[in-house]
Amino acid sequence: MRGTLSHIKIRLNDAGARLSEENLIRFEWRMIVFTAALMLLLVGFVSLRLSESSIGMWDKVVPPAANQSTGVVVGTPRAIRSDEWLRSTPFTLSQYEQGYPVRNESIGVGEDPLIMSLPVYHYTTLFKPQNWGYFSLGLDRGFSFFWAFKIFGLILSSFFLLLLLTKSSFRLAVTGSMWLFFSGFVQWWFSTLLVEMLISMNLMFIALAYIFLSKKKLAVGLGALVFVIFALDFALLLYPPFQIPLAYLTVFLLFGFFLEKNRRRTFARNFKHRLPVLAGIGVVIMAVLALFYRDAKPTIDVISATVYPGRRISLGGEIDLTRIFSGFTDVPITETRFPAIWGNACEASNFILLFPAILLATGRNAVLRIRNNPLIVALSAYLVLLFIYTFHTIPEPLARLTLLSFVPSNRALLGLGAGSIILTIIFLSEKEERSTTRFAVAGSVLALLALLFYGHGLEAAASDFFHLRFVLVIAATFSVMTFLLLRKQVALFSAAILLVLIPFYNVNPVSVGLDPILGKDVEQAALQMKQEKPQSRWVVYGDNLMANFLMSSGLTIENGTKYTPILDFMHKLDPEHKYEDIYNRMANITFVRPGESETDAVKVWLIAPDSYAVQIDPCSDRLKNAGIDSFAFFKTPADDLSCLVRIREFPDNGVSFYQRRP
Repeated sequence: MRGTLSHIKIRLNDAGARLSEENLIRFEWRMIVFTAALMLLLVGFVSLRLSESSIGMWDKVVPPAANQSTGVVVGTPRAIRSDEWLRSTPFTLSQYEQGYPVRNESIGVGEDPLIMSLPVYHYTTLFKPQNWGYFSLGLDRGFSFFWAFKIFGLILSSFFLLLLLTKSSFRLAVTGSMWLFFSGFVQWWFSTLLVEMLISMNLMFIALAYIFLSKKKLAVGLGALVFVIFALDFALLLYPPFQIPLAYLTVFLLFGFFLEKNRRRTFARNFKHRLPVLAGIGVVIMAVLALFYRDAKPTIDVISATVYPGRRISLGGEIDLTRIFSGFTDVPITETRFPAIWGNACEASNFILLFPAILLATGRNAVLRIRNNPLIVALSAYLVLLFIYTFHTIPEPLARLTLLSFVPSNRALLGLGAGSIILTIIFLSEKEERSTTRFAVAGSVLALLALLFYGHGLEAAASDFFHLRFVLVIAATFSVMTFLLLRKQVALFSAAILLVLIPFYNVNPVSVGLDPILGKDVEQAALQMKQEKPQSRWVVYGDNLMANFLMSSGLTIENGTKYTPILDFMHKLDPEHKYEDIYNRMANITFVRPGESETDAVKVWLIAPDSYAVQIDPCSDRLKNAGIDSFAFFKTPADDLSCLVRIREFPDNGVSFYQRRP
């Protein structure tokens, strides 16, 4: 009898182990080939020094020489991507020229490079894989690796996440990863930190699944290492409007994932054995964050006290239904053509949200007492709650308690979009719960009516852009896609969604190298002046674009884009603090000369929430007392200034360099 019981116990343990392994990714040759192909593309991408940067825009500011490469391989550099080509790329080059410091006065007065996730010689770089290339591959290929990490990291991490969530459905994992990658919102915002956040979210989830469900010590150990790296990368990206919706998405995903019956049993059985691993992870993460906070606290305090964006608070309800579901009508949007009510192409971009159809199917299952996948229930709850926040104002105490006070409604669209795509792919993987043809037809008719109603509201709100014929085409298209979704016609649905996304395939250009900045006469002159007088402090008059261009050469520029406000410098120009509410902000700063009939008094005015102008005579003693001894003028005459002497001039580019006379 004892032997029989032992045999049964062994069989049960083996069955439990098999169930545990079934909860993780089952590798097949297709997955290995797909992954290997993407890794080979990554190597080729970096070897050729490619990127998706819009750095080619600098050729319109400083025209290239006749024999100089524009750098563009495919596509068109985007002016709207100024957060990248105008700011982060020159910042990165400035970091390189100055030796990757933690403090760079051209960017701001504090530990701005650390806060902005720029490459720095700092222990936190160990937890920022996107920046590793700068320290191992050189500047050009480090820049390329940064972009390759975003491109291939997002596709691969999404692919493996969806394999895990769909019980290793290769077709759906490919469809979902490409859908997320080519969504309008992701492509138009691709140069921002949201891509790194999505990658970190995906890998954190996968790591936790292996920590709790795998029986292999090596897999648990690697899971712990991956979780530490990417949890810290996620935390240190420091953009709460995107981080908080994705953090909640991860929590709801984990909750639904581990509620599944077999996983719940394996989780409960393994939990006490994984406690030492979890404790170790917690200690490492808390120690790194504590050290980071110690180093960055002064800068965080300065940013928190700014007029913009530090004092901004959101209570939800800031956008309406036309904006929430605008992903259905993203197709005709271009950089120069977009609905005026939404400001620009990036702000107008969105995701195709199909989760209402799945909510309908989930409700039907509940009525018919058909068991719903806990993952689908958890994700549905997340999407409903986040939808309510975007559409309806919530009390301020609740907003602060949930940290949603940091999330403007239009930034919460990232959570809605990513969550809706993941939910849709999981729903398609549940083949045994396919809706009847009658229900699918009813759902598609409802979708058609809803989209026609939505289109009517959209046409009324943006009649300059949307018209009846376009609305009819969109309504018919997504009505058919709703039918395919509810009937779980995976092949047809996958083909349809990837066809709908074609307009977003070329949003970002492919460029090679850094020639649009490096090697130009103006940049070479700036490098030489930096070597001759490394302590010089500069102000650039005219368009602030040139300030950022010269910043990339390592010069210390007082204007241009400043991530933290330059309060000490501005207080020397404005000792009465008359304009502090204007310059106490993250901003693009333009310096202009007074007109002939104007006094020498300093004036400061707001151009936009993130831009202001300073009017001051270059010969002013205030600039001299602030330590400014060098000047650049961009398309601004300077020959009548007796206090300055010209040291370089580039008439073709409209740039001239001056120093203060002794």
